[in-house]
Amino acid sequence: GNQHTHVCVCVCVCVVMLKNLCPSRRSSEGMTAEFVRKFKEEEPPIPAEGMTEAVFSQRLTQWNEAVMAGLHRERKVIPNLYQPRAEAEQELKGWTGAQAPLLVIAAEAGSGKTNLLAEMARQYNELELPTVLIRAARMESPDLEEVLRGVLNVAADVDVAALPVLDRPADAPLMILVDGGNEHAEPDVLMDRLLAFLGRTPAGVKVVLSWRVDTPAALPVLDEQQARLVYPAAQREGDHILAKSALRLG
Repeated sequence: GNQHTHVCVCVCVCVVMLKNLCPSRRSSEGMTAEFVRKFKEEEPPIPAEGMTEAVFSQRLTQWNEAVMAGLHRERKVIPNLYQPRAEAEQELKGWTGAQAPLLVIAAEAGSGKTNLLAEMARQYNELELPTVLIRAARMESPDLEEVLRGVLNVAADVDVAALPVLDRPADAPLMILVDGGNEHAEPDVLMDRLLAFLGRTPAGVKVVLSWRVDTPAALPVLDEQQARLVYPAAQREGDHILAKSALRLG
């Protein structure tokens, strides 16, 4: 009678508590993989001619909302608790019209790189720059182009780099923010493919890539052709391009 009822209530409460304490796969992925699957199930892939500016903007907004919801759930980003990084923010706002398409942030552990990129996504949106925030640890592929294909839900045969919506004016580029490149399962492959993608995209595509390292010297070493794609956010002594020019976040 009553004893059995109390046991059932306890079990139900424990299950609810465990669900709250242990993030589900959906939560731990920040909903990004779930987001891609959901739209593949609910929408047919979009052909190149169907990727209008309005559809593009809508897809980026939906993606970013899902990513931010995941960051809030995991308490990687806590609303209204951002500590301003005036110098870094100024650099990240000032480089958007530069010719070089890649700015790398060398971030020490606990330096707030995720919070900074989340804040910059907000600021870029305020500047009316199309922006997409991607968590490298949640990328199912090391290929940025494949990830963007999922974000936009374009058909498999579409050349993402050649989409008209990526051919943007130099003063209004697409800002792709990739958080924690080192956290991907294949960080070196991620870097190589990201640079290959940038090597054939229009000038109106920019990437900010954060990478957790103790010192910029520990960042990946790029070849001469890749190095030409890197924006010099700093000028230091160093043995390779990223050691010299990455924006340091300590």
